[in-house]
Amino acid sequence: MTLTLSRAMRLKNRIASRISTLRADIHKYNSVDERLKVPIDLQAVWDEMKSLTDSLVTLKTAIAQKSVEIQEQIHTMAELKSMISFLQMLNPGSPTKLEQVYDRSTSSTKQQVVVISQFMNKEDVDGFIRDAEITIDALSEQVDKFNATSILECDIPESVLGSK
Repeated sequence: MTLTLSRAMRLKNRIASRISTLRADIHKYNSVDERLKVPIDLQAVWDEMKSLTDSLVTLKTAIAQKSVEIQEQIHTMAELKSMISFLQMLNPGSPTKLEQVYDRSTSSTKQQVVVISQFMNKEDVDGFIRDAEITIDALSEQVDKFNATSILECDIPESVLGSK
């Protein structure tokens, strides 16, 4: 079967979803009171699940082999997204804060400005995130174009295309 990489990835997701549904059916009806009628043919469900699993392995392998050419872009995007998540949780805070300090000589409290040491301030964090998002967008365009134009051959049954 000849597919674009984009279509192969959509088909992979559809097959995985179908397998999940079949597993749920087997799980639900595997052990039931023998007096009850099971509304599905469990053997047919099992056979379909095994067949789809074989097709999924074949399809994932073909996708992985074809995607080797863009692995650097994919990994770069993933790592930049991870860094963005980290930085969004980072509290760059204010470079100063007011602190209550007890003055023994007057037996009272007063406010004192405390300077906070920062490795990355808000402008640094925002700048890195902005630059990373621009890079991610550019890489995503490259990956999308590659996926839409790359053709792969995959030895899976035509019937898999009709999987719901």
